[in-house]
Amino acid sequence: MSENYIPHDNAHLDVRELMLEISRLDAPHPADAEWASFKLVSDIFMAVERRVSAAPAEPFVDTVLVRYMSLEKFLYFLNGWSVFFSRVEGFDDPHDCRIPSDYDDAVQAYLHSRALPGHIWETFVEQQRQSWLISCWTELSSAVDDYLLWSRYAGGSSGVALVARYGVLKDALTHGMLATEDGPFPPATRVTSGYVQYKEPFVALPFNKRRMFANEREVRFVGYSPGSRAKSVSVSSIIDKFGIRLAPDSRKYHQDSVVRLWEKFGGNPQNVDIAGG
Repeated sequence: MSENYIPHDNAHLDVRELMLEISRLDAPHPADAEWASFKLVSDIFMAVERRVSAAPAEPFVDTVLVRYMSLEKFLYFLNGWSVFFSRVEGFDDPHDCRIPSDYDDAVQAYLHSRALPGHIWETFVEQQRQSWLISCWTELSSAVDDYLLWSRYAGGSSGVALVARYGVLKDALTHGMLATEDGPFPPATRVTSGYVQYKEPFVALPFNKRRMFANEREVRFVGYSPGSRAKSVSVSSIIDKFGIRLAPDSRKYHQDSVVRLWEKFGGNPQNVDIAGG
């Protein structure tokens, strides 16, 4: 073993209970219609989901959240005072919102042993994954921000971060996601919010991420809305509850320009802060 090796504790999940439950399901014969196989994978998915369905832990209502964004996205926000919820397909991490790999491998092995097409499982899992619309925020617990978050999500010092309290934001976004009078966007059937989990025990699928992203301290607002590609939720009723945060190494002209925009669109000039470096 290399002297540079660092041991880790990524233990495998015990899949025996899951496989016992799956073995009791009515598996179709390979010659049966494809819809029968689809019914099977739907039942299997439900069995997996029951093992990763615990509600995420929630921040305190007064917890400060920030959303790092490019100047372009900030202008989109100001133009309609709306928060954008996107599908997982636009995320950088292809593992985001996926079922644990041990469960996935076990299901694939079972289907293979029954000579059933694995692509039906993969298609169903991806359809479920794309049914969540997500708005990602970061818990702010210090005056000093993580440089990498500014770099990755705001484009560096030329970006902007929205600031709001968790409780106020939760009320507005939950109401907006469930609203029926929202133009072409259908309402979500359920909305959940809370901390992303970076290790076991697993919670509801859209709240699990790999440990390598733990520095993000992410809090998510998630709507379940099959068939929706995106959704914008108006927060115009709580304009006074928002603030903005600028990068510590942002230029003076950038700061002045952003603050003028903020005031022009109705933002409170008192709710402006320069992040600590």
